[in-house]
Amino acid sequence: VLKKLAADILDSGIPRWSDHVVTVSDRLGEFIAHTGVPSSKITVIPMGVNAGEFPTIPTEEARTTLGLTDEPTVVYTGNLAPFQGVDHLLRSFTIVTQESKKSRLIIVGRPTPGYQRMVDKLGIVDRVTFAGERPFDEVRTFLAAADVVVLPRDNCVGFPLKLLNYMAAGKAIVAFEGGSGEVLNHLENGYVVPDGDEAAFARGILNCLSDTGLSATIASGAHRTATRFDLDAMVGRIGRLYDSLELTGRPHYANARA
Repeated sequence: VLKKLAADILDSGIPRWSDHVVTVSDRLGEFIAHTGVPSSKITVIPMGVNAGEFPTIPTEEARTTLGLTDEPTVVYTGNLAPFQGVDHLLRSFTIVTQESKKSRLIIVGRPTPGYQRMVDKLGIVDRVTFAGERPFDEVRTFLAAADVVVLPRDNCVGFPLKLLNYMAAGKAIVAFEGGSGEVLNHLENGYVVPDGDEAAFARGILNCLSDTGLSATIASGAHRTATRFDLDAMVGRIGRLYDSLELTGRPHYANARA
């Protein structure tokens, strides 16, 4: 309770005390505005990604590098904090395995005892691999090895960094609407389902695994979208904003990401 209270005070206090606030999404900008910050003091600049850092190696080659089999492979990368929706993912994947019995879910991130127990309780321990924390170059290889990548967070006013990585990797993405970063359009650059609908999330995974044409369309759209978030361009926008604020004598900034 005390941690949440402290977080709420910081979330609402720091932006109001700053001369200008940079947010990574329109929704987060609206949230900041609701804390009392004038819209004139809020600038939306999304995070960026260097798509050139992601390997273009074939899926089979990436799997060989990682010692993986040719089973249909679903990959999640990132931290396993409760707000990331990994519980949604695991329950959804239980549905997936009922229809696609050879499918495998690989979770790249620090495993938690709670999720490991959940996998055991759901009876999918032989279908889920916790790969642990890996250097980012290996994370990129795991993405290259995936048939489908997943974004199970269903309540996100910010912009999930993993979404940029997924798009840059050029993979079919299955996501909840609330975690889609305001950039995924259903069947264009993502397979987007209603928040919390685990059956729909599972169906999205199954459709992308079984329909290679659909998967390729989404993957291509996702990769094109990634080019809109070129890292150098985003850094340049921040630099120009800082320069303009310095000219007005306002040196204190806040950067809102979550």
